[in-house]
Amino acid sequence: MYRAGLAKPIACPAACIASASRPAISGEDALVLDDVPARSLSRAQILGLNNAVRVGGLGLLVLGGPHSFSLGRYAKSPLQQILPVRSLVPGNLQRRNVAVELVLDRSGSMVDLAGGVPKIVMAHQAARQTAQFIAKHDDQLGIVDFDIVPHTLVPLTRLGSTEQRDRVDNIVDALRANGGTNIYLGLKRGLAQLSASNSKERHIILMSDGISQPENYAPLLAQLRQARITVATVALGADADRKLLGQIAAATGGHAYVTDNAHDLPKIFAKETQLAAKPVRVRGRLGVTLSSDSPVVRSLLRGALPPVRGNVVVTVKPGAQADLVASGKKSTTNPALAEWQLGQGRVVTWTPGVGAPWGAAWSSRSALWNDAVRWVQRGAAVPALTPVVDPGSSDELRIDLSDAGAAALGVTSISGTLTDGAGGRRAHLPLV
Repeated sequence: MYRAGLAKPIACPAACIASASRPAISGEDALVLDDVPARSLSRAQILGLNNAVRVGGLGLLVLGGPHSFSLGRYAKSPLQQILPVRSLVPGNLQRRNVAVELVLDRSGSMVDLAGGVPKIVMAHQAARQTAQFIAKHDDQLGIVDFDIVPHTLVPLTRLGSTEQRDRVDNIVDALRANGGTNIYLGLKRGLAQLSASNSKERHIILMSDGISQPENYAPLLAQLRQARITVATVALGADADRKLLGQIAAATGGHAYVTDNAHDLPKIFAKETQLAAKPVRVRGRLGVTLSSDSPVVRSLLRGALPPVRGNVVVTVKPGAQADLVASGKKSTTNPALAEWQLGQGRVVTWTPGVGAPWGAAWSSRSALWNDAVRWVQRGAAVPALTPVVDPGSSDELRIDLSDAGAAALGVTSISGTLTDGAGGRRAHLPLV
């Protein structure tokens, strides 16, 4: 797959990399790493590869999978410096990176049954489960409950021990339903608590079963957006203000849930807490869509694209470009294929990998892989190009790049020097 029509790329698991001076690298135009974990490469090998790309112009195509990128400990490796995407901390979830605030309705109607169980009982269970998850990953949790006024049940705290989690459980179990409903003041108190956290991911889970007093939410929602705090809302029961809760979620980029069964609360809270914790892998059917018209993906401009069955979660670095993104119905959009120029070399990454378990449907896309390697491969010598007068305009010159081959890929502008008949010169003219 990697050699068809290409100028000397080599597919490599790990052993072929040593240093920039090693003939196996220095004599090649492009290198393909196929689902290689960082531990398979020594620091000297990676630094040699970095130098070969930056200084020597070696092209690099990195294929992902379950042993690479965020799952292959790239975040703790010098490999991170070479690639157009940033890997996350290894493991299933980021640690010491998340702050979650629960904002819970404790109004009198929470004693009513929903799905055969009192709503307040399942709210207790959902909160305890969230505390257990947060404690396991050494993250931060705060809990606000509200009736007609808000109360700070648990100040925002890093749960790093079983004792702390047990204390939260005891506080939650003592919560009793009573009073009216004021969602606005509860959410405002939750924002105030969460604003004190410097965690990268800050998230509020807001649950209510009633109609709140009217308020102007616009300034509060603007503060949440500015602070990049997302709010997931849970409308519990037929009497919940579903419209308001949906608007709060939509305005902050969170999910809005509606359920008549209190048994759903633990499951919803668990899902939202895990989403806030940024899993480093996504499983299930993910649709793939184009997000650029790069030469790398020119073979995909027409026709439907196959899905992938999972992906490694990464983020695109400043200065890089995502050409393909993958997303599912219940997951955020993540880059799948990204590219950038690194010094004299070019790098392309495809995080789902080619073949099992996630990218099997993409193994037959030979045109894409050929174009990717052509784009990254060490720069070919550009043939002499002679401008000709445009037949449609006597004062315009045209340069035909069709014979330049791979050297013409990605060319967006050309500059040159114009010499008139008397020998005068006008330098650095842009030619479109």
